[in-house]
Amino acid sequence: MLLFAWFYALFSALSLDLFMTSMLWVLGGFFLHYFFKNNNFKRFFLLTYFLVLLPFSFFEWNQISQDFNNKAQQNQYTPLNVAGVYNITFLMSSIGSLAGYPQTGFEMIYFAIPAKIKSHDITIQSDFAMKSEKVRGYIEKHIDSQRKTSSFYLNWTRAEHSSDSSRVALALNGASILYVRKKVDKSGKTYHECEIVTNFHMNNVSTRIKLGEITILELKEGVFSAMQEKGLFSKYIVRRKWKITSKNDLSSFHIFWLDDVIQKILRGKR
Repeated sequence: MLLFAWFYALFSALSLDLFMTSMLWVLGGFFLHYFFKNNNFKRFFLLTYFLVLLPFSFFEWNQISQDFNNKAQQNQYTPLNVAGVYNITFLMSSIGSLAGYPQTGFEMIYFAIPAKIKSHDITIQSDFAMKSEKVRGYIEKHIDSQRKTSSFYLNWTRAEHSSDSSRVALALNGASILYVRKKVDKSGKTYHECEIVTNFHMNNVSTRIKLGEITILELKEGVFSAMQEKGLFSKYIVRRKWKITSKNDLSSFHIFWLDDVIQKILRGKR
């Protein structure tokens, strides 16, 4: 198990062109194997070594990310690079889902499925977007307008990620349109059909994880859009549908999730 963990970390570093990090993993593995005989101490050393090396790996990635992105755009990925992007996609999706962002994790995993073996237009019955004050506000605006149909482009600023639902914003930001349609059922009762259409794809833009003014990790979407150009990853449309029977539904909906904790922490720092 310990040997597998060491090789996995080495593969992850090499596949993303983190050669300095890779060298440190080789030296660490050599030192671990020949100087420590106690397996429990080896596990402790490996964990400690990983935690110490992780910030250095982030620093190295931030330094080479533009070069790696250029390599992607020029269609110069090696088979090892391709495997590395699949690996980082799986890690991002898994960690994101466990951290409370399953919708975003699903989007990335589905994006990584090759075009030939998946549907490019999927429908999900889900009202998770109702956690967002922005989405609820648009629906209320439609109901008050008495229009039959309304559409709203969904976009969150960086500040709104902390003041609204970050879970909804991460999953829908910039590539989604909310449609609200006034309907009448067979009994004559009015309801509102809501649908969010998301055109999921990657562009050559950057996502930064920051601590204050310091960028901890920068991830360029070009790393993934290159896989899209190869036909290994493929864009798709996901439709999320739900119904609103009255304006009361807008005020009663709430599920406490991790993004609520983040929101409270960030608000408390203001």
